[in-house]
Amino acid sequence: MLRVTGYTGGAVAIKCKYHNDHRQNKKYFCKGTTGLTCSDLIKTGVKNQWVTVERFSLYDHTTGGFFMVTFKDLTLEDTGTYYCAVDEMLSPDKYTKVDLKIMKNECCENALNLSAYVGDTVHISCKFPQEFKKWPKYFCKEAGHQGCKYKLSTPEDQTRVGDEKLSLHDNREGVLTVSISSFSTSDAGSYWCGVDMGDYEALITHVQLTSTKWCCVNTIQMTGLLEGDSVHISCPYPQGYEDTENQ
Repeated sequence: MLRVTGYTGGAVAIKCKYHNDHRQNKKYFCKGTTGLTCSDLIKTGVKNQWVTVERFSLYDHTTGGFFMVTFKDLTLEDTGTYYCAVDEMLSPDKYTKVDLKIMKNECCENALNLSAYVGDTVHISCKFPQEFKKWPKYFCKEAGHQGCKYKLSTPEDQTRVGDEKLSLHDNREGVLTVSISSFSTSDAGSYWCGVDMGDYEALITHVQLTSTKWCCVNTIQMTGLLEGDSVHISCPYPQGYEDTENQ
């Protein structure tokens, strides 16, 4: 049995393992008190490709011997008993029970809408419920219902990880700080701050990043000046910097 904890407004990604003999079987995810009586939420025979039905997405990873089920837009009413299942043609289906508990998200923002100027360094602070504070965290860019196309995680033995573009700092007290350097228009998009629990992932905070271009010219050329003249230069700046002091 898998015990999975999610938070309202977020999502969970559940890893359902199966025997190699079942690679070609259909896979499904259902809800009910028993496997034999549960009702299908998503079912597919498609392999190595995301399939989506309403709030559910399923990816059957045949080479890895598991399938992933993503359950989004969680509410308290989603708490209950579910099953990861393999469809058997001539014998009873194979079931793995999933005990899903949805908690009210009182610690953290469900969604962050941020805008950054091209060329800036963006800093994002993602909070996590205390029960997740010691677990590895990650930041990933969402590719619709196809999962994350770029993902960076903090290993159990490290609190800092990164490269020239993206860096993470997990203070192990419930806050993950994400820094994106040299922000560009291609960096805009939908992201998630999540925690890796091994058999499942809890996606806590959805981050929507948009890019904004500076309002102003980078170079001002002035000609026709004579020695001794007074020069008056007007330097416009973007909205949002009205209260920023000169450095």
